[in-house]
Amino acid sequence: MRRLLSIALALFVAHTASAQRAEPLAFHSAARVSVKTDSSVITNAPPAYAFPIRVVLGTGAAVAGGYYGILGGSILPHSDCSCDDPGLVNAVLGGAIGTIVGSAIVAAIPKFESKCGLGQRVGTALLTSTAGAVLGGFAGSLAGGEGVLVGYVGGSGLGSALGASMCGK
Repeated sequence: MRRLLSIALALFVAHTASAQRAEPLAFHSAARVSVKTDSSVITNAPPAYAFPIRVVLGTGAAVAGGYYGILGGSILPHSDCSCDDPGLVNAVLGGAIGTIVGSAIVAAIPKFESKCGLGQRVGTALLTSTAGAVLGGFAGSLAGGEGVLVGYVGGSGLGSALGASMCGK
């Protein structure tokens, strides 16, 4: 039984220490020892699935942020404009801001081997989410219909994922 535990422990240690390879030492003289080292480079690159996950998170958060931004904007005090819906302007602005901010924050939360801190990921995601929303809204306006809304939300999600992934390399 003791021998079986010794073999299991030796196999476990050998398996966990496989990242370093040691070759037999060659003594050329009493003062010099030659050791061969592995020349592979270990990188901290983000996994391949990191960007698609950020896109899904960012786009989902853009939809949720837009919805809650509309709700928040509609309850804010508004000016009396003698129109049919005086809170509509606040609701639209709240939705637009909620889409960008929600998308940027949620897409930046997962670290995924990034070298940047959360604050820097959120900051770059805010900038690129804004740019993506503007470009997506413009591209959607060319499609007509609801294309502006789809382009705005999709561009915000894609832009926030791109910004949050920028410093991961």
